[in-house]
Amino acid sequence: MDIFEFLRAAASDPLLVSDGPAFWTNYASSVNTKSLYDETPLFVAATIGQPKLIQVLCDYGANPTLKSQVDQVTPLYAAIRSGSHSCAECLLSICPDLVNIASGGCCSPLAEAVTRSDPHMVELLLNHGAVATMGPNPLHEAVMRGDGAILDVLLHHGVDTSVEAAYEGTVLHTAASAGRTDIVQQLCSAGADVDVSSSSTSRTPVHCAALAGHSDTIEILAACGANLNAVDNSGRTPLIYAVSHDDVPCVLALIDHGADINIPEGQSPALTAAMSGAVHSLAILIDLRADDVVHGAMELRAMARGDEAQHMLAMACGR
Repeated sequence: MDIFEFLRAAASDPLLVSDGPAFWTNYASSVNTKSLYDETPLFVAATIGQPKLIQVLCDYGANPTLKSQVDQVTPLYAAIRSGSHSCAECLLSICPDLVNIASGGCCSPLAEAVTRSDPHMVELLLNHGAVATMGPNPLHEAVMRGDGAILDVLLHHGVDTSVEAAYEGTVLHTAASAGRTDIVQQLCSAGADVDVSSSSTSRTPVHCAALAGHSDTIEILAACGANLNAVDNSGRTPLIYAVSHDDVPCVLALIDHGADINIPEGQSPALTAAMSGAVHSLAILIDLRADDVVHGAMELRAMARGDEAQHMLAMACGR
């Protein structure tokens, strides 16, 4: 039998391993051989969850940093993918540097464990010095997956919540855009900055929640002290975005928690409602007697889109 057949046999017959030196000497020259499936013996041992085989292979010269040809990963990835914590622990005790050796696609072992939704593996890797800033951001991955258990582990280890992903914003922006109220609450409770602004647009998590139509997320952010009147690079507040979509639940959530309906400069919520033909939002602003409805209803009417909005503003002129 070749070394790969032997490893699989040894997995079910520990005596083959304990017979050791004399038998293993026959395979000493094969410990770094690759199979037809691009696996080294260490890959096989890690995949079948055999830390004792990993130790014996390394004792006989197996190289734990040798990568597969196709996806360029070390045997640690095989342990992560098979969910074998004992094999991962064994490999890292033999070669601590494995914890931060990325794949050919620049995915770190930590990111791999996050995608596998394995909080115990994530904990193990972080305890061995895994760097969270390598490759795909593990916090963003956990948030996108809605994986609170993984997120707990990452936050407990102090992974920075202010780091932005390749796409817009921090993990709190991501969670707010996705309407993940549980994750938003978890991040806020862990001390994430509720008013953090995106470097590309200056939007805050409240902007993201309003744009995506998540009124319940707005409620949580407001309860955590978020500024509801923050202005982005285009001069718009979250309320303006909510009004432009005529999203009544978001409009009411923002106003109920103190969003200003009177913007002194730029495009106001009432003007936005009129120009967008957002009649439900416009009705709310008329009822609340927004400044530019009280003092400029005729001007708004001239810019209003649609007969209904124009009629509403005409009626407002007579108040």
